[in-house]
Amino acid sequence: MNGLIIKINEEVLKLLDEDFDGKKSDIFKISRGKVNIFTPEEEEILEKFIKKLISNYICQIKDGNIKLNPLRENQNTYECKNCEFKSICKFDYTIDQDKFRDINKDISLAKIKKELSDE
Repeated sequence: MNGLIIKINEEVLKLLDEDFDGKKSDIFKISRGKVNIFTPEEEEILEKFIKKLISNYICQIKDGNIKLNPLRENQNTYECKNCEFKSICKFDYTIDQDKFRDINKDISLAKIKKELSDE
């Protein structure tokens, strides 16, 4: 399991993995430091940031910006190869390499908090 965990959900993890001590779970392959376990306050910051991103995307779509520029994790990992809509969008990952947007792995909660406070 990859991703983010909200601190309040640790109780659920403890029910699913009796050995989960709040830091490491072998069942879910998570450990503090590798997976972020957020407090409810940090989760609220992320929620505001995500809502802002969605709002920006909605505005772009309404303005007519519907260009194809999917995200990719790295040069070898991209979602287009598994996308159920690839027959409709016709994005060709062998030709359109320059149209991919790389996932920003350097973003941190501190950067998100600063960006939200700058508005």
